[in-house]
Amino acid sequence: MENIKIKKMLYSYSIPLIPTGIGWWIINVSDRYMLNYYLGIEANGLYGIANKFPAILLMVSNLFYLAWQEISITEYNSEDRDSFYSKMFNFIMILQLTVVIVLIANTKTMFRIIIHEEFFSAWKYVPFLYMGTVFSTFSSFYGIGYQVAKQTKGAFYTSIVGCLVNIGVNLFLIPILGIQGASFSTMAGFISMWIIRVYQTKKYFNIHINKGQFVSFGFVSTLLTQIQ
Repeated sequence: MENIKIKKMLYSYSIPLIPTGIGWWIINVSDRYMLNYYLGIEANGLYGIANKFPAILLMVSNLFYLAWQEISITEYNSEDRDSFYSKMFNFIMILQLTVVIVLIANTKTMFRIIIHEEFFSAWKYVPFLYMGTVFSTFSSFYGIGYQVAKQTKGAFYTSIVGCLVNIGVNLFLIPILGIQGASFSTMAGFISMWIIRVYQTKKYFNIHINKGQFVSFGFVSTLLTQIQ
């Protein structure tokens, strides 16, 4: 009987993580299928080039996530858990947004140096993809709450919301804004997922976000996105 209980617990923990992973994959690739449908292979190629730079940032973020996963589980039952989680999140927030500000400010120059002039116009679509990567990292950070509390269904539900927002924004904006609509949809999908996770995970931990820094760095990032 004990083995059966353990198996049930493992299944209830693990099974929701499978569609959750698929949901993240959909957010990252649905743009390309829709671009191909609406605008053709050329637009898809430009979007693929634009994704190269955010992909590097995402790779670094994933390395952090693996380390954070272990630390967060270890600290979950400590008395100063909320304080520790808050410090870690605010540190990651400032670091990510600072890096993104630097990257956005220099993306055009990097494209001139690295990318063939035939694909140079793809630089315009990179800033929103950078921001999408930032909110993807934020979502992953909060997603740990579902794992340590063994309530992974929450991760599944929020991933589904992110997918639906991403697909909906794609359907609405790609015909209007073209490739930029796809870039924006990626950011919108991860923002919606993160916002829901912020409220859902309050039952597991309470992270105090430095709103002043978030607004300040977010404003500069948004401003640079618009004027580049």
